[in-house]
Amino acid sequence: MKTFFGCFTLNLALCCAFLGIARPASASPSEDLRDGTELSFAGRHEEAAQAFEKLTIATPNSADAWYNYGVAASQAGHYGQGIHAFEQALLLSPQDTDAAENAAKVRQAVIDRALQQNVSDRVILPGDDDTGTSLLTDIPPKTLAILFSASWGLFFLCLCVMRFKKILSGIRTSAAVFAVLAALSALGSGSLLAGRITHSGQNRIGVLIPDRVEARTGPGKRYPVHAQAMGGVRVHLRGQYEGWMQITLPDGSDAWIEPNEVKPLNIP
Repeated sequence: MKTFFGCFTLNLALCCAFLGIARPASASPSEDLRDGTELSFAGRHEEAAQAFEKLTIATPNSADAWYNYGVAASQAGHYGQGIHAFEQALLLSPQDTDAAENAAKVRQAVIDRALQQNVSDRVILPGDDDTGTSLLTDIPPKTLAILFSASWGLFFLCLCVMRFKKILSGIRTSAAVFAVLAALSALGSGSLLAGRITHSGQNRIGVLIPDRVEARTGPGKRYPVHAQAMGGVRVHLRGQYEGWMQITLPDGSDAWIEPNEVKPLNIP
C-alpha cells in the first residue's frame, strides 16, 4: 500500500513487498502494513504512524515503508518525523515524485505554522537547507561502479586500437578522442563514488524532529540560544560531547542540540 498526504489510495503490488524478512519488528511486517492501513482509513493517524514506524524498523530499505510512515506522521501533526521519513524514502527511491511532492507540502505546513507563531529569536525554516549532497545521492552507487568500470574498459580498448599501425589514421584519431572521453568519464564517476563513500562514512546528515529546536552556542542549556530551528530542517551531524550533539545549520553556522532532537538519514 502507498498512501498520499491528504488522501489514501491502494497499491496492491506493495502488499507483497515485505515478504521474507528474517527478523521483523512485530509478528510480521505485513501485519504492521495492514494495521497502519486500517488505522489510516479510520482516521487514527497517531496509531497509524506507530504501526508504520515499526514497519520501517522491520524493512529499513523499503522506500514505500518510509513513505507510508511519512504520510501517517504528517497527518498526525508530527511534521519533523514526516519530513525525515519522506527524505529517507527519497534516498532509497530518488525518482519517487509522490514523496518529493508530499515532502514539499509538509515543509510548507511547517513554514505556515512558524509564521503563525510569535518568535523573537532567529528562526531557521526547512526548504533552504541544501546540504550539498544531491549529486552524491541521486545516482545509485551500483550505477557509478558500472560506469566507472565500463569507462576504464573503453579507455584501454581505445589505447589498443591506437597501437595498431595498420589502422587508418582517421580511426586512430577517433579512438584517441574516445579514449579521452572515457578517461574523463572514469575520473568523474570514480570521484562521485569516492565522494559518496566518504560522505556516508564521515559526513552524516540528519533531520530535526521536534516542532521547534533551540540550537545553542555550546553543549548545554547554560549556553545562549543561537537560533530557533523548525522541525524538518536538515543539518550536518558533527559529533557528540557531554551528551550534546554538535550540528552545522544550513547557513553554515555551528550549534548544539540534544541528540534526541535529530534523526540521521541513512544514505544507501
